Amino acid sequence: MALTKAKVSFVEGVDGAVLTGAMPAVDGSSLTGISGMTKTTSDPLITSNPATGVGTVWLNKSTSELFGCTDATTDENVWVNIGGGYGDYGKSFGGKGPGTVAGFASGGYNGSYPISIEKFLFANSATLSDHGDLTREARQASGCSSLTYGYAMGGNGTSNVKTNIIDKYAFASANTISDHGDTATPLLGNTSSQSSATYGFASGGTPTTNTISKMPFASSTTMTNHAQLTEARYANGGGVSSDTHGYTPAGHNGSIYTSTIDRFSFDSESNATDHGDISSGRYSISGFSSSTHGFIAGGHNGSAYLGDVDKYAYASNVTAADHATLSAVHNGSSGSSSTTHGYSTGGQGNTGASYKTLIEKISYASQNTVSSHTNLTTSRQDASNSQY
Repeated sequence: MALTKAKVSFVEGVDGAVLTGAMPAVDGSSLTGISGMTKTTSDPLITSNPATGVGTVWLNKSTSELFGCTDATTDENVWVNIGGGYGDYGKSFGGKGPGTVAGFASGGYNGSYPISIEKFLFANSATLSDHGDLTREARQASGCSSLTYGYAMGGNGTSNVKTNIIDKYAFASANTISDHGDTATPLLGNTSSQSSATYGFASGGTPTTNTISKMPFASSTTMTNHAQLTEARYANGGGVSSDTHGYTPAGHNGSIYTSTIDRFSFDSESNATDHGDISSGRYSISGFSSSTHGFIAGGHNGSAYLGDVDKYAYASNVTAADHATLSAVHNGSSGSSSTTHGYSTGGQGNTGASYKTLIEKISYASQNTVSSHTNLTTSRQDASNSQY
């Protein structure tokens, strides 16, 4: 008797228990709803656009770190570290990992009060661009970063006129500056700033205070009190953010230049605790955040301008260690953080020296590795910073 091939339309289902022997090759081109995995020797970047969209898995074969894509927006993707790594590598700093694309310097002072926002790429030292203007003069404003925006909170202008304005600017496009609410009280500036995934923080400041205030990234409102530092201080700068905590190092408390590093929780409104000391008391420093350590650079100790870079661990309460030396002394430079380097931007040298345009690049992994990255088009001291 002749055999007839079974047609697809006649087959309603096959019990897997009766299938034996080798299976024929199967064409999977028509399968849907399956996300792919990328295997490579690097971590994903904000510009790593997955063909299979949200849910795509990325494996770094060199480190065994595994990432998943939670937002597949072209060139603005968010990759979340699924394993025991640092956190989210994607759109922003935001307390969940250093920036992958660019740093920003806004406002400041150079004898006058520039209001421009300048953007520099981490990967390309030749690329610097104008990113728009703040709505007002802003020397010593607090700089924070959300997923999609940079913020300049408070600060002061001509004749030290205080402002309580919070400006925000989009990372993705220039000339997109808008009002994002007000500081808790009109601030003169001289604060330290930190960023969690959902809030921007300003700690310390003048008049000399121990207040830590916060603002939500999601809504335009007046900042509220979050906690208190262990001691009042101003002109500290150097703010650092880990996944879970903010760090406020150094500053002037009205009588002495302090070396104390304060640590406070982003999630709990509990007062800060002492987290050790930097190598010497100072103020007007810049700060950078790696996945495991905070860094401070430069500053002034009341008698001299400084050029040393200190490093301290998030995991332990110890005195910071010497990490590197800047090419020249810096006072009032701002700090931006990438995944591999910190960037000390602008500032001023010794008293009476000219204001600086230089952006210096400091390696996290290697000691005494400092290099010139690029130059701002406008010199500035006491600028606010952000990164994404």
